[in-house]
Amino acid sequence: MSEGATGLKEPQNLNSEVVSTVVSSASAASLNAATAPVPANVVTIPVPILQSEGNFAYVTVKGSLHDYTCTIFGLNQAEVQALSKRFENGVKACVNGIMVAVPPMVMLNTLAQLSYKVVCSCGEAEICWTMQRERISRNNRQAKMDPHSADNCKCHKQTQPAQQTLSDMDFDRGIWNAAIYNEVERVREFIKKGQSMDRDGCDYTALHYAARNGNEPICKLLLDEGKADVNAVTKAGATALHRAAMMGHLEIVKLLVEHKANLLLQDECGQTALHRAVMRGHLEVCRILLAKEPTLKLVKDKKDKIAFEYIMENANDDFKLLLKP
Repeated sequence: MSEGATGLKEPQNLNSEVVSTVVSSASAASLNAATAPVPANVVTIPVPILQSEGNFAYVTVKGSLHDYTCTIFGLNQAEVQALSKRFENGVKACVNGIMVAVPPMVMLNTLAQLSYKVVCSCGEAEICWTMQRERISRNNRQAKMDPHSADNCKCHKQTQPAQQTLSDMDFDRGIWNAAIYNEVERVREFIKKGQSMDRDGCDYTALHYAARNGNEPICKLLLDEGKADVNAVTKAGATALHRAAMMGHLEIVKLLVEHKANLLLQDECGQTALHRAVMRGHLEVCRILLAKEPTLKLVKDKKDKIAFEYIMENANDDFKLLLKP
């Protein structure tokens, strides 16, 4: 056993027999852990591992390279739920952890995609890998730029790799992320795989994200090559037209209208694309919408308000004349 300047004790050349002894004694040791004084600068590894230590979180993956199962210790509840969703019917609870019906290397790669990295390992026939990721405090979390009321989209990506869940990872690898960042070739590859209408957890399609972010080339690609449904709605009832109108993306609004977007569709708040455009003060978008569907100015939302009633106080006379019933 060697001890560094920080007091961190690491096992040297541990064989499987030693590891087995450490694991078997873990339960007994944990009974005294709450009362026994432990120096603040000492961490004993590999198992049981502390779930969090300062600015880092730790987990341990235990298994054999020749086996098709592994055990993970130290995951938080959200991570356990995410893994249960990813490896459906393959996750079982065990003492202080979970057992997953996948080879350990598959699990290591999965956790690596969540920003965990292996910091040490020991064992031969059965190996324990200790993995670490940096923790992000609540004070450092980036606030959402636009909650979009009931529209829980992911248009504003937060750079928090250590806080990323498996569902976030699926999002980043999917067509939605490519649509947000205007990655034309990536989107084209998804279209070739028949994934142009894939939906995220809130039923947003790539067209929703591209329209909201002003990515006209992506919108054209999805509509022309991907045959995307221009009137697809989210769980909150929003269409791609709602998104584009809200952000004032005039050319995309024109494109969606040309592709037979239904201008009269209302979201769960009863608002049309015109309501959204008026609330953000996008006069030219309003002109396009009303030129195509004049009756829009008479549509009431669930607050019994027409678009005219959402005109900003500092709106010019042209705006008021255009929207007046």
